[in-house]
Amino acid sequence: MSLENKAESPEHRKLVNGLIEYLRQQGFQTVCASYEGYNQCEAIEERVPDVMGKNAQGLLAIGEAKTCDDLDNDRTNDQFKVFSNRVMAGGNLKGQTCPFYIGIPKSCVSELQENLKKLGLDQKPNIHIIHFEI
Repeated sequence: MSLENKAESPEHRKLVNGLIEYLRQQGFQTVCASYEGYNQCEAIEERVPDVMGKNAQGLLAIGEAKTCDDLDNDRTNDQFKVFSNRVMAGGNLKGQTCPFYIGIPKSCVSELQENLKKLGLDQKPNIHIIHFEI
């Protein structure tokens, strides 16, 4: 499924919007998003995040929305590994790990936790699971 088709899923759009709002509450201004009214985010190592935000200190946050059906596949696993290992490239935050927010329906939190454990990412302090009632 192409990124554009996936972004058109009503459930995925709600998750992306939820991430935009959540990041805003955490002090991040949306830089880009796969949501109407925003520019598409640029690829990070050939993977395009759903949302990116920047806070007042210049720290970048990455957000990725996943439906329950899209939690455990090679593409998703790849994104989780790349996005959770992203660090700031320059400035006074150089080397700081970027926070990575995963937005999912509340009904599949345990499935996501199992997948992160399988990938060896379950102990990373920069990964934040944000669940939504969809």
